[in-house]
Amino acid sequence: AVVLPIVGALLLRWTRTLDQQRAAEAAATGSAVRRPKKVLLLVSGSGQPRDTNADPDANSTHCTSYLVERFVQLCYADIRVVHVSSTGGMFRYDDNLGFVQREVLPVIERERAAVVAAHGEEWPRYLNITLSLADGAPARIAALNASLRPYRPNYLHVWRLKTWWDSDQLVETDVDFHAFNKLEMRPAVPTQLLAEEDRLVVEEMRSYRRQFEAVRDGAPQEQAATYAAPNELSSFWLRKSHKAVLAVLLCRKPTPGAPNQFYRGMNLEVSMPTGTLCAERNAIGNALASDQTLRREDIRSVAVLSVSLAERPPDELVDGRDVALNPLDPCGACMEWLRKIAEVNPDFKVITFSDTTCDSAIITPIDYLTV
Repeated sequence: AVVLPIVGALLLRWTRTLDQQRAAEAAATGSAVRRPKKVLLLVSGSGQPRDTNADPDANSTHCTSYLVERFVQLCYADIRVVHVSSTGGMFRYDDNLGFVQREVLPVIERERAAVVAAHGEEWPRYLNITLSLADGAPARIAALNASLRPYRPNYLHVWRLKTWWDSDQLVETDVDFHAFNKLEMRPAVPTQLLAEEDRLVVEEMRSYRRQFEAVRDGAPQEQAATYAAPNELSSFWLRKSHKAVLAVLLCRKPTPGAPNQFYRGMNLEVSMPTGTLCAERNAIGNALASDQTLRREDIRSVAVLSVSLAERPPDELVDGRDVALNPLDPCGACMEWLRKIAEVNPDFKVITFSDTTCDSAIITPIDYLTV
């Protein structure tokens, strides 16, 4: 009566999010929609009864996990269920960490081995782990989080776990999906709560995004009679990955009253790998080309936004929003440039976004990204 409604809401949210992600990936690459293999790992256990005469199994979720499996078989035939159960009285962190290392991780590693065999060095793209924050002993939750961190798991959070009992209903919107970057490391902040300087960068990025979408979605009137196609974004400039990235660089001289200067950049893929230029480095180059007196101390921040090369249909949006590849951290080559700037400018930071609306931003110092 309690567990199955929670599991039902979790599975609905999980499978729908997977479908949305695969559809978005297919649209970005022009490939067919992948149907991922789904594995549900149920981790159960039991507490040690204070009454030594009591049956430990009466305080166990092990049997409940098999009821959950039967429910899954009836409603989601494409999901394979795997059971892992611990012995009773496992409340200490070290005990739970050992259990996860001995019993849980080997299950995941077997699945990973199959993915590596199928996809080689691209396996991280094809293996996605999602943890449920529905319930569990604090020590076990902490052990799972610590052990699975290298896999960068996403999270499903049932935020009305107890209050729904009063209303006798639980719906999909009671389950929040959180990407690893959002929940594990750097929370997204509503842009209206940002410092004034950061809000100015966000507004400049929004303006840049609107300009890009206007070009993407239709040719300027004066070019319509001259060019057969409105632009060459897909056919030439981004023909390798078909993924567009915009960058905005904020610079300001240290003199009192100096104005903010914004410089824009966009990724280019004329020839790979030597002819590829990322948006962040493009923006830095544009800044120096405009002002040869530019110093590293003058560079305040860089904002990075992934945008789609085509307007997404409603069924490919996540909660009505185009996520694209956001939040998108700088690549290794860009980080080499940004680290050199941060050597003399520890306030330099990267601004990324949860989706293309730029309604929430993630502010990250460069030294955090290099840890």
